Amino acid sequence: MRIWRTVLMLLCLMVLVIAGLSGQAKAQTFEQYLAEFPTSYQDELTQLHEQHANWVFVAVDTSLDWYDSVIAESDGEHSLVPLNSSNILKSKAAGDYTPETDYYIRKDASWVAASPIVVAFYMDPRNFLNEQYIFQFELLSYDQNLHSPDGVEEILDGTFMHQALVSYLDAGGNTVDTDKTYSDLIMAAAEKSGVSPYYLASKIKQEIGNTPSGSVTGSYSGYEGYYNFYNIGATSGTAPITNGLKWASSGTTYQRPWISPELSIVGGAIWIGESFINAGQNSGYLQRFNVAPEDADDLYEHQYMTNVAGAASEALSTYNAYNQMGNLDGKKVFYIPVYDDMPAEDSTVIFTAVTNKTATVNTGGTNVRSGPGISYSSTGIKLPAGTEVKIISGSRTDVSYNQSYIYYPYWYKISFDYDGEKTSGYVYADLLDIQSSVTLSAGATQKLSYQLAPNNGELPFFESSNRNIVSVDSAGKITATGANGSAEISVFSAGGGFDRLKVLIAASNNGTSNDLFDDVKTGDWYYDAVKYVAENQLMTGVGKNMFSPNASMTRAMFVTVLGRMYEQNGGNISNYKSSRFNDVEGGSWYCNYVEWAAENGIVNGYGDSQFGTNDSITREQMCAILVRYCQFAHIDLDQVKNKVTFADAADIASWAQSDVTTCQRAGLIEGSNSLFNPKGTATRAEVATILMRFDKV
Repeated sequence: MRIWRTVLMLLCLMVLVIAGLSGQAKAQTFEQYLAEFPTSYQDELTQLHEQHANWVFVAVDTSLDWYDSVIAESDGEHSLVPLNSSNILKSKAAGDYTPETDYYIRKDASWVAASPIVVAFYMDPRNFLNEQYIFQFELLSYDQNLHSPDGVEEILDGTFMHQALVSYLDAGGNTVDTDKTYSDLIMAAAEKSGVSPYYLASKIKQEIGNTPSGSVTGSYSGYEGYYNFYNIGATSGTAPITNGLKWASSGTTYQRPWISPELSIVGGAIWIGESFINAGQNSGYLQRFNVAPEDADDLYEHQYMTNVAGAASEALSTYNAYNQMGNLDGKKVFYIPVYDDMPAEDSTVIFTAVTNKTATVNTGGTNVRSGPGISYSSTGIKLPAGTEVKIISGSRTDVSYNQSYIYYPYWYKISFDYDGEKTSGYVYADLLDIQSSVTLSAGATQKLSYQLAPNNGELPFFESSNRNIVSVDSAGKITATGANGSAEISVFSAGGGFDRLKVLIAASNNGTSNDLFDDVKTGDWYYDAVKYVAENQLMTGVGKNMFSPNASMTRAMFVTVLGRMYEQNGGNISNYKSSRFNDVEGGSWYCNYVEWAAENGIVNGYGDSQFGTNDSITREQMCAILVRYCQFAHIDLDQVKNKVTFADAADIASWAQSDVTTCQRAGLIEGSNSLFNPKGTATRAEVATILMRFDKV
């Protein structure tokens, strides 16, 4: 890690950055600035411009791939979250988490490795283009016309430094009183370092808290009389304060040794200016995530903090100071990074490997809310443990960055029966145990099918709750790494989508049986067909390792199966988000498939805007839909068998007669005792058999 740089390089970079920016600011209008940003940035920036006309926004083209940058910052060392944050936000990768003991490995006192999805949230500048949090992108240079001691005091409010004279302990334990306040020291540090005093005050507050930490008491064992207000050198580990004070007490640069608060605050500011701000990392964001083009040699390294939310937290302090001082509207410059191949700002993702998505409440008194977050009002319903619910959709909380996100980041919209009525609402994701599952035999692999919308080529993030049972790679391929047990697999989109399913590992049977599901045995006539649809993710179990081969297939299920088949052959149905049918619930697992099929003439409704979602599909309906699908997908059904006239042919609806004949001659369907039974319902086993035959067409 090349932290130390030559003075010449630092000064040259400082001149280039500041001078270049000043030239831009004079030469360009807001419209010209805006045109340099991707479209997904522009609405929020336009709104900010309307509120604060003197603000200047500069696009920083990192030339970095978005997904690669997130993965690089999620290496288990560079980005951390508090131990008491949501488990969803903690990395479960090897070296970060021990599944045998459910232990998150401490990387720094009470901090653990952040998962890629929380890193993605804080790295995406578009999540913070609002009045409060945009200050993490502010150019951090000192401006005597903008910054004042009163503004510093606003930031220090609530801390031991607010409007307080500096008093400290020397190496002998003697108290030394001064006539300077902490804000005096910070303003002096700003003048000598060229760094914004508001940033320095926010940094100090972020690092040492509202009450004195061991870094600034002057009484820390072994380092009595030494101070480190910015925790410089306090590298992550078991003794960060010791590491920081060791650095503060050694060397002669930056006014060291720091034997007083003044030397620490002023000398540390000079170090920050030279090492970061004047070397290209000229915003809080770029000090948290080093993606600065000028700092390519230390890409993803040389970062001031490991707290993944540190820049956002400091930004709020800076905003509060400006706001309280009444100079929020003054001229300010914001350096805002732009990446290559950025994901959709709002996106959904669902596993299509399962259809009937259910879960059970795992905590008694689970509160059902009106929206995805604890800030939403309660519906007045508290669900007891064991309540079975249907999952409609999953998503990230829609509140802006605050503690609600850190502790309650992902929510499910659910439906359930309450007092005899169908009711819906939102619950925190970790309060539900997923029942919808896929089954994997020990050692086997399977790629989970999913739908990401809008599909612009972005990659979702996958995570296993227990990699010792089931591992998952970046493409969604799962591997049964354990001999038995189960694990939850989660999928996240960078734009806030979320879904989960359970993977069950088939119990060892010592080679005496190859049963796929508890109700599908090797000797059953449909065994090969069920195996085919399960392995190809066209049909899944109904939960609890059951396939229900003799249960009826609903119209929604059948259309979903065809949609999956189409997707596996390269088709895209992510743009079908809402339905024309009143009985097709928006956001449901089948909604987009039904609309895709209706839009392309594969299915028809019953009239009165009804699709018959949960109606069992009849055998003649199935034939008609199959033939229409083939026409849509340009699949030729070869007529390999002689035409058969069924004894009940007169019972086949006129609109289906040709389609039944086509499917019969293609070898997809057969009768029984010369009967077709057109109005009879198709069982799941029969549909599995037809799909297996269809693959051979």
